[in-house]
Amino acid sequence: MRSRYSAHIEGNVDYILDTYLPEQRAKLSREDIEQSTKNIQWCGLDVVDAPPVSASGTDSASDEHGVVEFQAKYLVEGRAQVLHERSSFQRLGGRWFYVTGNLTTRSNKVGRNDPCPCGSGKKYKKCCLSNRRR
Repeated sequence: MRSRYSAHIEGNVDYILDTYLPEQRAKLSREDIEQSTKNIQWCGLDVVDAPPVSASGTDSASDEHGVVEFQAKYLVEGRAQVLHERSSFQRLGGRWFYVTGNLTTRSNKVGRNDPCPCGSGKKYKKCCLSNRRR
């Protein structure tokens, strides 16, 4: 889950595609994914709920399906957004693949002097707005 978020930040389209369940990959447009990575500035990820892990820090070897609920904060054209999704994953050959997600997105207009939606505690104009991709 976190690695997919990082891939979106870095614009690593190959990794994003490789982590989709193979049956889902055929339905995707590489161009759409590339475009989405260029137009979004990611500001933070909060995992709301995830399956428990063992004492060793790994998931159960017998688990074949998992669900992760998260909120990802991002900016599009100066507008703060929150992607809230409950994602389904499936394990194949010891590797987890993204299957699908149920999501809701809310939009909040953020003023220059408002707190930054990334949660840094800084004003928006001194944080994400000043670091926007050009």
